[in-house]
Amino acid sequence: MLTTTVLFDILDGVDILENLFEKDVRESFPAGLARTMIVICCLNFMLPTLPLFTLAKTRFGLKKLPEKLELLHKIGVAYIVNLPLLITRMITWHGLSAGISIFILKNVIAIALVTFELVEEFCCKKSREANDNIAESNHTNIPMERHSAETDI
Repeated sequence: MLTTTVLFDILDGVDILENLFEKDVRESFPAGLARTMIVICCLNFMLPTLPLFTLAKTRFGLKKLPEKLELLHKIGVAYIVNLPLLITRMITWHGLSAGISIFILKNVIAIALVTFELVEEFCCKKSREANDNIAESNHTNIPMERHSAETDI
């Protein structure tokens, strides 16, 4: 799970940096946009190192990955990398008439999938806990009722 998007994230960062190589396009950028793009891409290039350290910590899958680490990685991929890349692309595409990139779709899909997974995990987790509590209380009540009925006979 940790390494599935690394290749696409790196290609995504290289694609957005392509706008900085053209002097005409770069000069039309609003103040700070070029630096913002560089910072976002640096984060994008550094993010794949975290899964490598995590894989080493879990002995490359022999130990179970802590849920908090997996959650942090998902949030990082979706909202720290893909969301700023999407916003930057929309600014350069709509506001500055730079070329459109197929990675806009990748950004939207990554954000949507992670958001769906997070909502599903938190909503279903609460539902599962409630169902487990109900099942546990029903389970403890049923044997007692049967036991008392058997002793009455």
